[in-house]
Amino acid sequence: MHKVHFSIYIFSLLSVSQEDMTRAEELTTKLRTLSYDHERLRTMHGAATETAESAERDAAAARAKLT
Repeated sequence: MHKVHFSIYIFSLLSVSQEDMTRAEELTTKLRTLSYDHERLRTMHGAATETAESAERDAAAARAKLT
C-alpha cells in the first residue's frame, strides 16, 4: 500500500516539475518578446526625441531671423 502512495507522490512531483518547466519556457519567451519590444520602442523614442529637438532648433532659428 505504501508503494502505491509513494508512486502517486512521485508521479505528482514529476507532473508539477513538467508544468514548472513548461511555464518557465513560456515566461522566457514572453520576456524575450518584451525585451525586443522595449528595445524597439526605446530606439523609436530616441529618434522621435531627436526629431523634436531638431524641430525646436529650427523653430528657434526661424524666430531669431524674424526679430
